[in-house]
Amino acid sequence: HDAAVDGEDEILRIRRELARLPREIHRYLDENHVHSAAAALISLFSMIAPRSDRYPLATALAASNGGGSDDWNYRANANNPPLLETQMKMVYLHVQTLPSRTVKLATKILHRSAAKKGGAHVTAAALSALDLLDVDRTKFDTGDDGGNAGISSITSINNNQTNRNNMNRANKLIDLYYESKAKLLNKLLNRLTLPSSISTAADAVSVTNAAERILSKIVLILQYDVILYPYMIFVLRKFPIHVDVAGKTGSGSGNGHQHTNPKTIVNKDQILHSIMSTLPPQFDGAVLQSKSSRFLAAHLPLIRTKVKTVLQIIAGTTASKLGQIRQSLYDKTDGVECMKELDGSGVCTWEEALAGMVDVRVVTHGTFASAGDGGGGGGTSGVADTHDTRSAANATPSSSSSSSSRRFSLWGALFSNTFSSLVHSLLTSSFHSVHSRVVSTLRTSLARAPPADCMLPHEAHRNALRIATDLDASLRRVSDDAHELLVHAEEREESERRLRQSLYVQTCEIMGRLLNELRRMLLVAGGTKEGRDGKKRRREFGAGD
Repeated sequence: HDAAVDGEDEILRIRRELARLPREIHRYLDENHVHSAAAALISLFSMIAPRSDRYPLATALAASNGGGSDDWNYRANANNPPLLETQMKMVYLHVQTLPSRTVKLATKILHRSAAKKGGAHVTAAALSALDLLDVDRTKFDTGDDGGNAGISSITSINNNQTNRNNMNRANKLIDLYYESKAKLLNKLLNRLTLPSSISTAADAVSVTNAAERILSKIVLILQYDVILYPYMIFVLRKFPIHVDVAGKTGSGSGNGHQHTNPKTIVNKDQILHSIMSTLPPQFDGAVLQSKSSRFLAAHLPLIRTKVKTVLQIIAGTTASKLGQIRQSLYDKTDGVECMKELDGSGVCTWEEALAGMVDVRVVTHGTFASAGDGGGGGGTSGVADTHDTRSAANATPSSSSSSSSRRFSLWGALFSNTFSSLVHSLLTSSFHSVHSRVVSTLRTSLARAPPADCMLPHEAHRNALRIATDLDASLRRVSDDAHELLVHAEEREESERRLRQSLYVQTCEIMGRLLNELRRMLLVAGGTKEGRDGKKRRREFGAGD
């Protein structure tokens, strides 16, 4: 009699859960709580699968998560009441499309930046949901059962299979995560394509602002989605839990309960455990570092090439805006406030995340491989230290002591050499304009000059002095404008050094071109009768050409 009563109570409990869980799943999905929805789906299927073999999706997901495994022997001889059979059928038909909807929603979450939308909390919840709803998560558990081996051997084989399965799950999630971030970066890079020419000043401002917004998003993705959040989730297995003003946990909290009362105390440790307990128990730190480093090595050159193209277009229309963008991008990569924000999670510092996620040798190898496009002087690419470029480029695996002292920098990897190259290009354009004006003045002066036998020495000296003074003023104006617009406040010493180098090279070049142009003019003039008479008189007085 007691057994019958217990059986009836169990049936009533199951029916209540079958009625409650679908409503909760829909509520979780409406609020984008993908982990809570996935966990509720597994709970629901774990009640249905042991009592009927007519629902393959429920059987697959329950088996992959170990749900109801103690009751599989009950299913073959199940004598379910008709009401329970009908309810299970109706509930299954109602929710059978929800796993795919949850997977799509979780994938969508991974394909957007989490830097400003819930952080590592939302990302971990999405990864957990995808792992829970993967019907192949235990496919590596099958294999040799040990044959006639003893119990200890069978236990060892099962443990090895479980470890292999967990490692494959972990690697699969890491690959899935970085593939989603690669698609996100490619999408933003495609949006960064700008028109080849800008007609008005208003268009230039609009294009510049749009480019600055997209570049800021790319920087945030590299900082948070590629380096900081994966380190929290996969290595530390700890991250900040976000709670909104309504007292309800953030998207994908997965704690199984909604805190709708603002006074409710949210158990953040319980929320964290509910998410991380469903993920593989361990992620290989070496595999994660290799994956993130190769991701950076592959994408940083692409981003830098696109950035250089965009900044060249902007520099061609408004050089003053280029200086503003440079300052803004520095503030978002290596600025003091940026570093405070990156270190403000309370879980780890930015330097700790870099040490665990970035192999400087791998990243700089990919970065230096395409660093030849910079024309603005030396400097390291993505590495901030006292070593020069050649020592960083020639780093080998045996030079771990030197590489450990180097600090990876997004500013150095993406923007430093790019802006130096643009400084060189802008100075080249400015000096070319100065050269054209001086040559035009020389030609006009020579065309208006009287014959050589009528030329007065003091007039020739005055004209030459005026041309030289104008040239000096033009060069000084170019130098002053370059220092005002292109010297970076936080990198003053480095940017001034590169600017002085470029100014020296360009000044020597323009003076050489002017001297050659002047000699050519004199040679052309020497072909006329007046020119030959002038050369003859210069020879008579001992003057050379």
